[in-house]
Amino acid sequence: KPAASTETVEKALLEAVGDGSALESAFRAAEEERKSLEALLVKAQEEAEMAQNGAAQAEEQQTAWAAEEQTLRDQLAAQKKEAEQLLASLDAAGGLQAE
Repeated sequence: KPAASTETVEKALLEAVGDGSALESAFRAAEEERKSLEALLVKAQEEAEMAQNGAAQAEEQQTAWAAEEQTLRDQLAAQKKEAEQLLASLDAAGGLQAE
């Protein structure tokens, strides 16, 4: 009977060791998964930062284009005014010559 008891204890110990090995393997797999997820998170954060920087650059470019467009509109308005004044001067000069 003591031999059976020893066998039972040995069997229980072997099962416990087996369970421990399985747990250790599961832990290692979970650790690898965690590392993989951390790497994905870092990559996602970098991509988000790049997208944010790209959006900021696009906004700056749009602001620059709007300022350039306004400058061109102002120049065009000034040239139109000059042309109108020149036409008025030519009309006045022509009117004087006709008299």
